Amino acid sequence: MLAQATTIQNAKELKDLALTAADLAKRQRLGEAAVQHARSYALPAEWQIGEFVLRQNQIGFLNCLDLGLHDAS
Repeated sequence: MLAQATTIQNAKELKDLALTAADLAKRQRLGEAAVQHARSYALPAEWQIGEFVLRQNQIGFLNCLDLGLHDAS
């Protein structure tokens, strides 16, 4: 599912879903293994969000250079 996330919003939705599943597993007393399994999907989603933000910042910086808005010296 995470590989299909193409936007920050998609990745955030997956992270939220993983954390909701972890909370549900805890409330249903399904055991620590079930809670940890659900949470294990949240961290890669967080990394994906970071990758998207990093890419956006790099693109924004490059656009500033192209427009001459950044002093490259």
